[in-house]
Amino acid sequence: MTTHNMRCHIRAATENDATLLADWWADGNVMEHAGFPNGLKTDFDALRERLKTQTKSNIIWMIEHPAHHPIGEMNHRIKERKAEIGIKLCVATSQNKGLGSEALTWLIHMLFKDYDIVAIVLDTMIENIRAQAVYEKLHFKQIDRLENCWQDQLGHWRTAMVYQLTYDDYQRHYGKI
Repeated sequence: MTTHNMRCHIRAATENDATLLADWWADGNVMEHAGFPNGLKTDFDALRERLKTQTKSNIIWMIEHPAHHPIGEMNHRIKERKAEIGIKLCVATSQNKGLGSEALTWLIHMLFKDYDIVAIVLDTMIENIRAQAVYEKLHFKQIDRLENCWQDQLGHWRTAMVYQLTYDDYQRHYGKI
């Protein structure tokens, strides 16, 4: 499945994206906002296999702009009629231009249209004010604050903000499907 937004092209990641995804996830500058200032070590073979065998309910999406140049990734996982999602714009020059909001809007519409879900849930670190502003602009509501819920790579305790967009709120703000 692929789609074109006004300024983005979104497609399911393939095994050919494994190297780029592993490189992004290993980069502390990219992963710091998620609480991994040293980046993540990724088992390349396991990631490649995961990308080869993605299921409709668990997909990594590539965000491309312009001319199909990869700038980031998002993902969704469906569990118990809820979609858990995440997004990272990994190329710094693509940030603060509204591209993440456009990509998330596409994902929101696609999930509520194509899946029998009741809500979309995501979380972010309390320090990631920019992400929180985007989520609230897209009508997500903060439903929880998880104080000191995990310790990052540097030994700092981290607090997460949990957001949710229900199907009813989606219909109220975005219209009927």
